Amino acid sequence: MGVLGSFAHIRVRKINFPEYKAFELLPLYVRVGTLSFAFIVVYRPDPASAVTNDFFIDFADVLERTSSFSGCVIVGDVNLHLDTVSAHTTQFVTLLNSFGLVDYVRQPTRGVHQLDVFISRSDQPAPVCRVDPPLISDHSLIVASFEVTNDQAPRIEPISRRCWRSFDIDSFTTDLAQSQLVLNPSSDVTELFDQYDATLAELLDKHAPWQLIKPRARSAAPWYDAEC
Repeated sequence: MGVLGSFAHIRVRKINFPEYKAFELLPLYVRVGTLSFAFIVVYRPDPASAVTNDFFIDFADVLERTSSFSGCVIVGDVNLHLDTVSAHTTQFVTLLNSFGLVDYVRQPTRGVHQLDVFISRSDQPAPVCRVDPPLISDHSLIVASFEVTNDQAPRIEPISRRCWRSFDIDSFTTDLAQSQLVLNPSSDVTELFDQYDATLAELLDKHAPWQLIKPRARSAAPWYDAEC
């Protein structure tokens, strides 16, 4: 997929995220053709000097929720001086790294400091970010061209499963009590096993029939690796 430019082919809806005290959030689900990804807009209004641990706790929750999507883009103003070395910036970058995310702005967006971000996954094609001079705001305008792939959400073929949702244990028990397995069981052990298998299979086909379903592909969180 190329640059998001053909709005007629883009479908957007809001994702149901909780409200956070540390920042404002606009979580969106974007679908373009067969591809889809989470597009998260974040704004932390407090000055850089007032950042608290609540910000990192809330932001970690956002990253955990977005990790279930095959693609993820996070943009906005986090009000951290990301161009300077400090405990807060180190904690922020470490948090991104733990979820396999990278910020691609890496240049000043307000005065001499970088406060704004364009974040996406490190295993997806890197975006091309351009930082234009401020126009109607004191923040620079960030223009990005990016691609989103669905490599982390592999194709899953339809599978057969029993419809346990409609299973009625009382009806199943009633039919089982009236079956030959209970009323007239075989005295031969081998025949009894065959009778058991046939009776149970017949009753399950009646009360929990097989259905062909297509599971929804979900990518695992980045921390869920082979060792885990």
